Amino acid sequence: MAVVMPSVKDRLLDLLVSGEYLGGQWLRESNLATALGVSRTPIRDALRELSTVGVVDLVPHRGARIRHYSLSDIEDVYRARAVVEPAAVASAVPQLRGQDIERLNDLNAQMAALPVDEGPPTEAAARGELSRLNNAFHQVFLDAATNRPLAAAAMHLRTPLLVAKVFVSYSPTALERSIMHHQELAIAASVQDADWAAAIMRAHILAGLQGHRDSATAESP
Repeated sequence: MAVVMPSVKDRLLDLLVSGEYLGGQWLRESNLATALGVSRTPIRDALRELSTVGVVDLVPHRGARIRHYSLSDIEDVYRARAVVEPAAVASAVPQLRGQDIERLNDLNAQMAALPVDEGPPTEAAARGELSRLNNAFHQVFLDAATNRPLAAAAMHLRTPLLVAKVFVSYSPTALERSIMHHQELAIAASVQDADWAAAIMRAHILAGLQGHRDSATAESP
């Protein structure tokens, strides 16, 4: 299988959630270009893309600033996701076929194989890839959802910076639990049990919120 290289947008998102940058911080295109080894043009294009999904705010004549998400913001978004996304998943399950189940299992296997406990910079890169694979896993369900307003609402709530910030904060135990939930979701989808899949997705989202809470508590003085 050919290795797909992350886009400049994905690499920039990884950089913004790495811990070196804070919410509300202004970004300089030249510094980002140096950090990623590209010219300023793809950085400018990537910032424009990321502004459309709530990662940065573009301010005329001033530049780009990382959007700030507080723990309260994250709590609100994840609780909204726990209502909307399971319903979208329930509408998707009857539409999923063998190739979709294979895709879910393959994405989860890739997640389980990543070295997330080897220390920086290996761990940072692995967690960035984990976040992308996790997004792709959830997208399988949202793409298949027959209730398109629910799917659109779920995708809107999956703000890349917020979701990535939560995901990279997980402890090894929380990551293991997340992957186990994915395995159950794939099984529920394979037997076409929409109610089971919806229940697992709700538990999965709320467990993710708790994992972030635990991390925030551990980091506080």
